[in-house]
Amino acid sequence: MALANGHATFIPPLAVQQMQRDLSLLPIWYATDKGTVISEDIFAMDFIAKLNSISPAFKSHNIRVVSPTGLPEIFQSSDTIWDIQPWGWDWAEKAYLRRCGIPDSFIPSNEQMEDIIHLSNRRTAVDMLPRLCINDHYIGESHYYESISPCFQFVESHVACVFKAPLSGSGKGLNWYRDGKYSSPFERWCHRQLSLQGGIVCEPIYNKTYDMAIEIQIDYSGRASFLGYSFFNTTSTGVYRYNLLVPDSYCSDTSYMRNIRCELIPRLLTEVEKRYGGRYTGCIGIDIMICPDENGEPNLIHPCVEINTRLTMGILAHNIYDQYISHQHQGEFHIDYHRKEDEALTFNQDMQKKHPLETEGKYISKGYLSLTPVYKDTHSHAWIIIE
Repeated sequence: MALANGHATFIPPLAVQQMQRDLSLLPIWYATDKGTVISEDIFAMDFIAKLNSISPAFKSHNIRVVSPTGLPEIFQSSDTIWDIQPWGWDWAEKAYLRRCGIPDSFIPSNEQMEDIIHLSNRRTAVDMLPRLCINDHYIGESHYYESISPCFQFVESHVACVFKAPLSGSGKGLNWYRDGKYSSPFERWCHRQLSLQGGIVCEPIYNKTYDMAIEIQIDYSGRASFLGYSFFNTTSTGVYRYNLLVPDSYCSDTSYMRNIRCELIPRLLTEVEKRYGGRYTGCIGIDIMICPDENGEPNLIHPCVEINTRLTMGILAHNIYDQYISHQHQGEFHIDYHRKEDEALTFNQDMQKKHPLETEGKYISKGYLSLTPVYKDTHSHAWIIIE
């Protein structure tokens, strides 16, 4: 939303602002050892103390929380070279961090911001997809159109297709079309996207079996390295539901995972370095789909459905599992929205009673844990359940 708006003065809708407040402590779960998290939650340290008491693995990371007003003092009193990691970069986020007193030397320049926004455009995935269709085990078709005529032709030539706004969040800015006829509302949507963003991404709808992602880190030298896999679930219209908390060895004996491991990842790292190296530093997540072959077996790989040039739920879930969960167990990571006050609080209390937390040594082995504080006026919260 902020990327598409493109202005440093962008103010998100009230519901999004509420979500930002509710989830302001979520970065404690991906912050590095002795990392600092910015939050205006006045009870943040109480929540940290509670986590320290129930999770020895979390306590060992020594995470601290500071309010935005406390940041200037930190930077003035330290010669540390800081690695600033917002969920994602946009002009509004850059302006906010500058207002918080973070020096420009730790924030992307305007030129770097332009690169990040360019790479965040879905056109990057369109361009990369053909390079990743290595052999007959791979499928995928994606087009970027800059006028209305090819959009019309695409709809007419496909039974079902999805149109995507070039700049929007994963699972957002999508228009699903399933009857093969071009309608007036759809035409208006296309005209609006062409006017606002200059193009539209058009793709067939695939009969997928599984959703997953390959998570990658790009360092300051431009080198891309494999972080891990993410296995997740979405609705039929691409809206995120939850991530599995599982090891990277999950489904490792399947033919599609062998192909991903031996063929796709080496090619993907090479292509990412070509496009992102020297232009972006941080995490990216490449969403892929596993689809059935002609015999109904999950052997076909769509290698590049989306590229998320930012932190992702998958990277967060992978980090939580890797650092805090017993690897003898599996679970799920959720982010829920509750419309009414007290609903999130009641849900949290009920889940704590039904699924009390258990640990094995330092690590969580069973039960429910809210990853963010839940108050009477909380509407969004993140949580895990381990079986």
